[in-house]
Amino acid sequence: MGYDIRASSAGCSRNTFGELDFESIILSLRCNSISGVVRDSGLNKLCRQILASLIILFQGCIATNEALWPANIPQREYFESIYSGDKDNQLVQSKAGYLQWVVSFYEGTLIAPVGWLGLQSTVLEMADPKDRLELGKRLTTLGHLISGEWAKENDKRVIDSRMLSLWGSIMQLADDPRIQSQAVSLIEKDVRALLDRQLPPEAIVDERYEKGLGIDLFEGF
Repeated sequence: MGYDIRASSAGCSRNTFGELDFESIILSLRCNSISGVVRDSGLNKLCRQILASLIILFQGCIATNEALWPANIPQREYFESIYSGDKDNQLVQSKAGYLQWVVSFYEGTLIAPVGWLGLQSTVLEMADPKDRLELGKRLTTLGHLISGEWAKENDKRVIDSRMLSLWGSIMQLADDPRIQSQAVSLIEKDVRALLDRQLPPEAIVDERYEKGLGIDLFEGF
């Protein structure tokens, strides 16, 4: 979990959930332009366009049908409450559209297949076995907080795909269990500060985490 799907910052190319170049690949998807993303030619292009369209249609059905809501993501009511509480966002985004982005955040899409669930699984595999239960709970809560805000319309949210990409990279590159735990703590703190409007989005940059964790995130890149 993300996930443009959903990009609001142009020029961000080194951002990943898993091994995928998350931001650069999905930079235009938020504009709902499948044909602009799929660059193949001939029959292969047509098949991929049809498949992508079907997946988007299916995700739309999930967002509007309670019976189809995925069992492995937080309850739909949690997100409906967040959507209902933001009147400004309701003016520019339908509830179905909002819920569709929530599902995309957790499950990924055809274009960006690694969502929060995949990221969480990867991070837990890297963790010390004795810490996995507690870390899993923390990542689940963190996903709740991030997804509820990220799924809003671009200009109504304070958490965007640039941040998701950075946070995902940090949690995966911190291969020392101690540093990994500190990284999650720092991200948790920043997410809550963003949601409380106590931290400007511009503060979420590489250097903040390199300094806070005492690491060089992208040495050699």
